[in-house]
Amino acid sequence: DAKTADAELSISLPGKLGKLESTLRSAGQGQLVDDFKAKLKSVAVQTLPLTSDAFKSATSEVKCDDALTVLKTAPDGVTVYTKQHTRQPIVTQVLPIVTAKSKEAGVAASYQAMVAKAGPFAASMFGKQPPADLDQYVTEQTVDFVYGQMGKGEGALRANPSLSKDALVQKIFSAVKK
Repeated sequence: DAKTADAELSISLPGKLGKLESTLRSAGQGQLVDDFKAKLKSVAVQTLPLTSDAFKSATSEVKCDDALTVLKTAPDGVTVYTKQHTRQPIVTQVLPIVTAKSKEAGVAASYQAMVAKAGPFAASMFGKQPPADLDQYVTEQTVDFVYGQMGKGEGALRANPSLSKDALVQKIFSAVKK
């Protein structure tokens, strides 16, 4: 849900932008960095509800050759298996959503303000536009957050199968728990 995402999701600055962050913070311009990171997080949080179709379509194609082995693995074994087989198609489907949300949120303007405040050297080093892979990075962070939430849910179901409203899920996780 949105409250959980807002509380638990955090997006750090990728690669070279992490260096820019430390420079700006040491120059007393941490608020610019915080504003930029808040915009990135906002994009991710707004995108989360829009990922369900991508997850449904990608996970419907998963074929589990050895379901019992997967079920007997780690507390998030089904999630790990699913992630291994669906992450890339989901990232591909979610990227255009993140790109659109980034434009709506004004990520580019926030980035430009941050780089401008860091001075001409930063502008020449980092460029006047956000890195081309920034939307890809936010997309991957968003998708990985969903998998993390799935893993937590799976762990909770394994520990207490009665949490599920689905009798078959209860039966499967109860049997594996023994």
